[in-house]
Order: sequence, then structure tokens, then C-alpha cells
Amino acid sequence: MKKRLLTVLLVASMCLCLTACGGSSDDKKDNKKTEDTDAKKDDKKDDKKDEEPDDGIINFDGKDYNVTYSRHEVGTDYEGNPCLFYYYNFTNNKSEASSVMAVAMIKAFQNGVQCDSAYILEENEAINNYMKEIQPGTSLEICQTFKLADMSEVTIEASDFVSFDDKKDTQIITLQ
Repeated sequence: MKKRLLTVLLVASMCLCLTACGGSSDDKKDNKKTEDTDAKKDDKKDDKKDEEPDDGIINFDGKDYNVTYSRHEVGTDYEGNPCLFYYYNFTNNKSEASSVMAVAMIKAFQNGVQCDSAYILEENEAINNYMKEIQPGTSLEICQTFKLADMSEVTIEASDFVSFDDKKDTQIITLQ
């Protein structure tokens, strides 16, 4: 009889210990979640303080390179459809030769949809420069062409080709 009573008391005390531990664990998790959320909010505030105001023109400093808007024009692709010629200067700041194709990503969006690349027939040196490697410290004018759905405004985004953050620069182009 004494053994049964001792066993019941041990089981009851273990249940109380587990219940007590479980309650405090949830409280710690809730407190940790609140602390993590507050820390993330503070980090976002600090990031916004470090950012410069957007001037509306692409001037993107990527990893070891810079892309700066030069000019744009509307032309036609090989089928006679309208397309955007987007010109920018690419500066290689790496310690080795590099091409814009390998490090930067330039995208165009129209009506909220990404524009496809346009293909043209006429010779354009700036378009050919897209794949050329350039030496450190050198700048080269690059042109990328994008198909247009209509003559509404186009949003250009510049970012790293491979990126682990959301760093980008945007520009809105009004077509004429």
C-alpha cells in the first residue's frame, strides 16, 4: 500500500512539474516573438534612415559595379512592333574584367507586367556591348531593348543579377 501511495504521489508531482514548465515555456516564446518583432521594426527604421531619397533616375551601385541611366528612345523591333531602347552606362569596379550581363539585372515593366526583350535588325553598338567584358575602372554605354504593349509609362528596375537582399533602383519613363 505504501508503494502505491508513493507511486501516485510521484506521478502527481511529475504532472505538476510538466504543467508548470509548459506554461512558462509558452510565455517565454511569446516574449521572444515580441522582442524579435520589435527588433525587426527597429532594423527597418535604421535601414530607411540610411537610404538616400529616390531621385527617379537609375543610378544603382551594385556589388562592384555602377549602372547609371543615359537616355532612352522608342523604336521598332524586327517585326515592326514598338520597343523601348534603354541606354545606360555600366562601370566595372571589380578587380577583374566583368560584363554587365554577368552582374546586373535590368528589367522593364509596363502595366504591371514585365516586358520581354525585343530583337532588332539594325546594328547598334550599345546593344552589342551587353555581353562584352570590360577591364576594372572602365565604363561602357549599354543598350537593352524591351517590347512595348502600348505607349503607357514604363518602370525600369536595376538590381544585382544574384542578390540576397531587395536592393534595387527604379525609374519611370514616360513614352512620347
